[in-house]
Amino acid sequence: MHSLLSKRNKLHHNILCVIIWGLVLILIRASEITVNNEDELMKAFSLAEKNSSNELTITFNNVLIELPSNITVNTSVKKLNIVGKSKEASVLKFSDPSQGIYLYNLFYEQDQEIKFKNMTVIGRMEFFSIVNVKFEDFVLNGVAIFDKADRQIWNSGTPVYNMEYLQKQLVVTIYMTRMTYNAYTTTPHYCINIFGNVKIKDSEFYGHATCVNTIIDYRGEGVSEFIVSNSYFNGMHENKLINLFNSINAVFTDSTFENGFTEINGGAAMLLYFSAVEIKNCVFRNFFTPYYGGILYNHYPVSFYANHIDVYNTTALYAGSLSYIYSWFETDETIDINFFNVNVYGAGLVYDPFQIGALLLDLISIN
Repeated sequence: MHSLLSKRNKLHHNILCVIIWGLVLILIRASEITVNNEDELMKAFSLAEKNSSNELTITFNNVLIELPSNITVNTSVKKLNIVGKSKEASVLKFSDPSQGIYLYNLFYEQDQEIKFKNMTVIGRMEFFSIVNVKFEDFVLNGVAIFDKADRQIWNSGTPVYNMEYLQKQLVVTIYMTRMTYNAYTTTPHYCINIFGNVKIKDSEFYGHATCVNTIIDYRGEGVSEFIVSNSYFNGMHENKLINLFNSINAVFTDSTFENGFTEINGGAAMLLYFSAVEIKNCVFRNFFTPYYGGILYNHYPVSFYANHIDVYNTTALYAGSLSYIYSWFETDETIDINFFNVNVYGAGLVYDPFQIGALLLDLISIN
């Protein structure tokens, strides 16, 4: 009798082990999914909304998946990886360029991460309260919007903040490494709206006529950094390259900026507002604005430092083909503005001298 009970216990134990191992395998399979078509992709994104695992990887095979409408993903996974085989062969395309993928941090997790790697997306990408976003060996043809509130797209400098974001004090970091961005939008204004700590490395950005204002519009909120190294920006003679607002530390090193144009405010390369900025070992080539600041329009600078800068062919019709600086001091504090080792080859219009301000550098200080 004892022997029979022992055998039954062993049988029950073995059955339980099989069940547990089966559940483990299911969880393992659920954390790594390969997609080849629209149906498989939709199931994979559905799993991202209902998955309690710490990490989920969705792998694109060498396929073009074309979608007719928006995808909304309320992700509960702490780490979501969307990975292709290569930028050329793994492509997610939205047939209508105004459509795209909308990703939400479902529970406002403070360490949630989404990563796109080795693939191309054609369409619109919007991220809401995602704490860490990583693009690596990635191509985006379209629009990228980063925000912290439900569908609060930044068309002004005063976005309405989400209370969950404020209460949890989410610290957002966005990485762009070996990323290629080709601007295109059906809704004019900016092509990349971005905030948080931004780190751009070994990447390329190209403008388009549909981006009325600028390629990148950045809001640092007085607490975040914007770091660019070894990267390339080309306005295609259609766009300003960067709007930079309220960054505590914006650093541009070993990068090239070309072919910028703006009819809005000035600063055909960069509009800098209330920021501490360093530009080192950079090249600027072919910039034009009918207003102020051919390369830079520096509005209320916190500090500015430029060293080893080469500038070719820049014109601002009003003043400051290199830089226009406007500051209004309400106290006796001084602001450090430094230009070292700056070479300018071609500035202004030969047969149309300035009527308002200085050719290269124009400083307006009101106290």
